[in-house]
Formats: sequence, C-alpha cells, structure tokens
Amino acid sequence: MVTYLTPGIYFERPSTRAAPAQQRTDVAGFVGVAERGPLHVPVRLANWREFQAVFGGFLPHAYLAYAVYAFFENGGQACWIVRVGDATAARAAVINAPAGAARGGAAALIVRAIDPGTWGDQLAITLEATHLAHTRHVALVGLGADQLAVERAAGFHPGSRVRLTQQGGTGLVAQDTAVKAVNGITGILAFDDPLDTKLDRDPPASGTEMNPITVESLEFTLQVVRDNLPLERFADLGFLPAHPRYAPEIVNSQSRQIRLEPAAEFLALQLPFPTPGQDGRLRGGLDGLRTLDVDDFIGGEEAIGLGALVRVDEVSILVMPDLVMRAVPPPLPQRSRRVRIDPCALDAPRTDFTLCGVVRDAETRRPLVGAIVTVDDGTRPPQCIDAAHPAAFRCLSVGFDGRYCFDKLLPKELDLTVRLPGYDDHAERIGSPTIGIDVEVLLRPRNTPPPLSEDDIFLAQAAMIDQCERLRDRFAILDAPLNRQGRPRDLAEVLAWRGRFDSEFAALYHPWLIVRDPAAPDTDHILPPSGHVAGVYAAMDLAQGVFRAPANRELAFADNLTLVIDDGMQSILNPKGINAIRPFPGRGIRVFGARTLMTTRGTEFVNVRRFLNLLVETLHDGLQWAVYEPMNADLQASLRLWINRLLDEQWRRGALVGAAPEAAYSVRCDDSTTLPDDRDNGRIIVEVDVAPTVPYEFIVLRLGFTIDELLISEL
Repeated sequence: MVTYLTPGIYFERPSTRAAPAQQRTDVAGFVGVAERGPLHVPVRLANWREFQAVFGGFLPHAYLAYAVYAFFENGGQACWIVRVGDATAARAAVINAPAGAARGGAAALIVRAIDPGTWGDQLAITLEATHLAHTRHVALVGLGADQLAVERAAGFHPGSRVRLTQQGGTGLVAQDTAVKAVNGITGILAFDDPLDTKLDRDPPASGTEMNPITVESLEFTLQVVRDNLPLERFADLGFLPAHPRYAPEIVNSQSRQIRLEPAAEFLALQLPFPTPGQDGRLRGGLDGLRTLDVDDFIGGEEAIGLGALVRVDEVSILVMPDLVMRAVPPPLPQRSRRVRIDPCALDAPRTDFTLCGVVRDAETRRPLVGAIVTVDDGTRPPQCIDAAHPAAFRCLSVGFDGRYCFDKLLPKELDLTVRLPGYDDHAERIGSPTIGIDVEVLLRPRNTPPPLSEDDIFLAQAAMIDQCERLRDRFAILDAPLNRQGRPRDLAEVLAWRGRFDSEFAALYHPWLIVRDPAAPDTDHILPPSGHVAGVYAAMDLAQGVFRAPANRELAFADNLTLVIDDGMQSILNPKGINAIRPFPGRGIRVFGARTLMTTRGTEFVNVRRFLNLLVETLHDGLQWAVYEPMNADLQASLRLWINRLLDEQWRRGALVGAAPEAAYSVRCDDSTTLPDDRDNGRIIVEVDVAPTVPYEFIVLRLGFTIDELLISEL
C-alpha cells in the first residue's frame, strides 16, 4: 500500500482483480410436496425448525419433509425449498368477519391463511374490542367545530378511531369519528368530522356540575388459534391506514399464519367475534394435490417447481424425493380415551343431551349420503351393533339428506368421528351444553396426489439432469422409484431403471431406507435415500472439500434397509454406476459408492464432476474483471497469474494430484492459444489442464511370507 507524506490530492485505481472467492458446494435444492408454505417460490432455510415454521411437518403421503430432516441430520447446513402443487387448484382457507347487525352482517374483514392448503382449515380467529386511550373533555372556548380539548392526549394518534359519548337530557349521545391531529401540549384533538351538535362541550353554568364528554379510542385485538392453543396475538390494532398500528399493515408484515384484507364495512366490524352461534374457523383451503402432475414438478417454460431453482445460483445439489411418492390415506387423529361411565349406575349423570347436524362435501356443500358417524360420550350403550366400531361408541349411517342425530347423551365433551370412502376422516372434540347443539361436518375429498407414471418420473429426472448440464454448477441425486406393485425395486429392476440415463451430472443410490417415523415413533417408514445422501454431500464438502468422495460415511436417521446388498451384489451394481448403501457390522449403514451415471462420456466419479463444477463456477465468477480489458501481454499474464493462484490453492488442499504444481495443473495463455482470428473477434483463449483427485475404490494388498515374518505392501 502506498504511503503518502505530502498533503495533496492523489488518484488511485482500485484493484479489480480480487483473489478467487471460495464458492459453496454444500447447498441443496429440494422440490416436493409440503403441508404449507408458498407455492413455487424458493425459500432458503438453515435448519429443520425453520422448515417446520415455513413448510409445516411430516406428511404421510409425501417424502419432502423426511428428506429435508435427513439432510440436516446428516450434516447439511443450508438448503432451498420449492413447494409444488397445482397453482390453479390450490387456494387459501378464508373467513369473513362480519359487520354489526345494523349493516346486515356484510363482510367487514377478510382473513386468509398465509399460504394455500388444507392446513389453514385448522386455524381460527378471535376478535376483541380494546381501548388504548380513555379520557374526558375539558371545557375550552374558541375551539373549532371539529376540535375538542381533553384531559390527556396520550394514546391518541392521527388515524385513531374514537367514540365520543355524553349523557344528555334525552339519553346517551354517541358519535364515532377519527382523529385528524393531536396537540400533545395543549391537549386538543382535531377530528375528521364536526362534533355532533347534541354534544355539549361548553363550560357549565355557574353552580352546576360539568357534564363531561367521554373520549375513548377504538382498537381491537386479534388472536390466531389452532386446536384451542393460541399461536399469535396482535393487540391494539387500528382501523384506519394513518393509525400507527393499522391492522392489515401490522398483521400482514408480522404474522406467519394469516393475511388481512379490509372490506367495505371494516369500520363497522362486529366485536367481539365470534359470538355464540358463530364459527371463527377458516375454511376452504386446498393444496392443489389431486390434480398434481409432472408439469408442476418440472415447470417447462414457467419458473415453477424445478424451474424455480434455475434463478438460485447458490444451489449445487438437486433433490426431488416426491417424484417417487405413493399416496396413502392420512391416519385418523388419535383421541385420548376416557374412563367409561355406566349410564345405569345410580350416580350416573342424567343423559338428556342431544347432538344433531349434517354432513356435507367441503367444496360443493352438498349433503353426503352413507357417511358413518360415531360419537363417544363415555357411556356403554348396548344398542350399538355396528361391528366395525367398538361397543363403547354410538354409531349410525347418514341418510339421503346428510342429517344425523344422537339423543340421551351425557352433558359433557363428546368425541365425534365421521368416515366416508373417498374423503378424509373427520374427528373433533365438541363441547356439549345441555340444551344441545347442531354441528355441521364438512368432509374434504381425499387430497392426496396421484402417483406419477414411470415415464413421468423419468421425464422429471431427465429434466433435473438437463438443468445440471446446462448450468454446470449443480449435481442431481436420483431415486429409483417403487415398482409397479408399490414395493422397492430388486436388483434387476434398479438396473433397468439405471439404463435409462447416461450423464456425468447425476448419481443413483440404492436401496431405500427404513427409518423410525418422527411423526409416529412407534412405526417404521421407508424413504428414498436422496435426502440422506444430500446431507452426506454437504457434510463432506464442509469438512474436507468437494474433492473428497461422498462415500464411506455412516448415515444418521437410518435404522435399516429394504434390501441388504452384499459384496456379490455390489460387484454387479458398481460397474453400472449404481451406488450401494450397505450395512456394516459395528460401523452402521453407509453410503458405499461414488460413481456418476456416465456410460459413454464424461467423468466417472461424483467428486471429480462436482470439483470441475466448482472450478467452472469459480472461474466464471472470478474472471469477470477481465471483460473489456485491453488485449495485450499484460492481460495474458494477469489471467495466468489469477488462475495459477486458484489452482495452487486447490492443489495444496489436496484436490489435485501430483508431487509438484507442475504435475497437478498447467495454465497456458499466450499467442499459441489466442490466434489472430481470435484477436480479430475479441476473444482471448486460456487452456487449463488439471489432474483431479480420484477416489480409491479398491485397495490391493500383497502378502508375502518369509521364514520369520509376514510382509504386506499396497499395490
């Protein structure tokens, strides 16, 4: 750095030839089906808790959540998630909070779930009136028709909705208006409207007491609830945009659950909400899964699904576990059992509670015929003869009008369950006033995605490979789909699937894994291995570097395998480029292969291809300074110096073989590489040769015996 001794003005040219920046290679991009979250929008996550906050939990019919969980469990630190679904069919759950009865119950506030999906139907809202400020007026002369002096101006803001009340000779006088300006020094409030002439703000006559005007601000508190547990609470929300806590602005910027949209009657919002007889639950959410197809996964010309990750330069590993999913019906929520009550016992509660209602389709609202409704009130009714249900339940089949009715129930909480083929099971616990209630049950058509055909799965995996080959900065991890019987593939079937591909930008791993299901710890779940393997890639990259083969590392979150591969089976899989996952006594379950799907061209090993991806991306990003530089010997020397510095760093880290730099790499940039024709067309050519580290797959030991010792040497 130059040291200046004489005061004056100096000119410096900043250096544009920064040292090579280290590119990240451990960031994975996942595409799949999630419980919630934005559709077709890449979201960056740094841990499993962030995934749960944005995309929800585990789904019985999808693998994305399991794959991301496995990624972080196996050492991953960052990933991008794209949730897929049919955007034309998906919609967010919604509820319209009504205006007061005077406005005919018109919509005042539209509350929507933040993301599309049935998850939003689990949400409910409550609205309560609050008053942030409360004061009385002070008699002052000389005020304008829209002004009022008050004892305390604290808590009032421009945009505050207020109510003025005064007990008059003919009754209570009330006026709702909005604060236009606040003078905190004089305590004078200015309103949008002139004060009602019935409000007396003048000083009282001599000998009489003052009749004050009460001024209180009008705000409300919104609470978001799920399963009777509060999730979010927003207090002292205002009705007008000028208010510092304007409800839509505050909630829409802070809530992770809902979005607000004020309707025309917002100022007349009914408070509190809901009242008895009203329901505060959001309804109508759809995931867009029943019409999900391969185009939603790969996107085509649109930036959806896999196509949305094209814009994310940080991604270096592609994973799409839900290409191979097979939908299964979601399990019915388990309800806690209670102590049974004998209705014939002398001290048994009286059974005079009646529960009636109707079962409807959640989308069309038409009554459903044939639904089986069961109710558990803690009794043992002998008249229940439905063999499909325990004798402790009352049960009936819904008739043509969708109605059901139970009588002589205990006046306490009830467990209501409704089942109908083709629809998701419904279960809820109902409070039971002794006068009886009417419960509408909305059954949602089973919202599980249809399985993709083998041709569609191949098309999507081929699109993953195509993206990797075009961008040359990422690598695809593929899963072999289940066979036509819905079981993991055997050796011959996985070899047939591998035969569809020929690329150095992808790898295939087999078999599937058996894990203890985090969503149901007493059950096992089979998973495609791509999420686990992506975590191994990331962990190896972070610990040693992308040049290290991502193999021979024990897998976390893996208890067993759907197929045990031995040495003989791997001798068939390995030459074909299928990477085995194997159990080893005392060493756990390990990834035991690192080959690409190259058949006729390209590099054979995963780490070599990914290291070349790193070089290409680093050179592309790091040499941008050379564009438009004068084409001369100085530029050629600068390019050689910059690239040599990059490759020397990689050689010292162990990414390149050779006892000396000259044996590991070479860089040529002179008149022999840049010909006159290249110069005339504004091109400068640099030739770079590298010798990447290749993993040892086979270690051969030579054993020799002498009279008194055993000699072992490696070949």
